[in-house]
Amino acid sequence: MPPPPRSARTALAAYHAAGRFSESAALKERTLADAERLLGPEHHQTAFLRGNLAVSHWDLGRREEAAALLARAVEELRSALGPGHPEVLEYAESLELMRRELSGRTGRATVPLWRRLLRRRPPHGSDS
Repeated sequence: MPPPPRSARTALAAYHAAGRFSESAALKERTLADAERLLGPEHHQTAFLRGNLAVSHWDLGRREEAAALLARAVEELRSALGPGHPEVLEYAESLELMRRELSGRTGRATVPLWRRLLRRRPPHGSDS
């Protein structure tokens, strides 16, 4: 499955920049559902989309759900790409930082760091 069309990525970026997290999450959920149907729930592209959806859930205040989504994405990526793959390591580090934030073990600076790690580069196979 190719990455989401440029128009969808543009809409996601616009929704997020405008603080329209509900619309962004809804579009990400539809894209994830399509990937699960077309590629299967454990395909690496599906896992990347699941990780991106985790960010939207965090922004909506659904933090436990966000951590669960990201944890699933990490496991799927480990299985698909191997435990030492750079993107797996980045997602795993992001998950640890997210969990620290949830437990109150770290300051507010953690959230921008895990968000930056997740968005450092486009998902595998993306053209932007």
